[in-house]
Amino acid sequence: MEIMFEAFGVLGIICLLGAFYINNKKRKIARRTKVYNGLNFVGAIILGIYAYLTGAWIFALLNLIWALIALRFLLILASEERGHADLDLMLK
Repeated sequence: MEIMFEAFGVLGIICLLGAFYINNKKRKIARRTKVYNGLNFVGAIILGIYAYLTGAWIFALLNLIWALIALRFLLILASEERGHADLDLMLK
């Protein structure tokens, strides 16, 4: 069971570092895309849960903040696609 727990943490790292690598080294995705922010959101949530379960509270808080930032950008992108000016103004 512990190997599954560790694999869960590794998956979070792959998501976060994968987004960074694809953006900075490969230039395949931009920062203002659903893919980039989706990977950051999912990775931060996974690592936040992992940190919480291991008792690393500061790391859990960091990942919660990271996830909220990524979620904000995902909401902005969604509102831009749908043309919701009122939501767009609230988020910017």
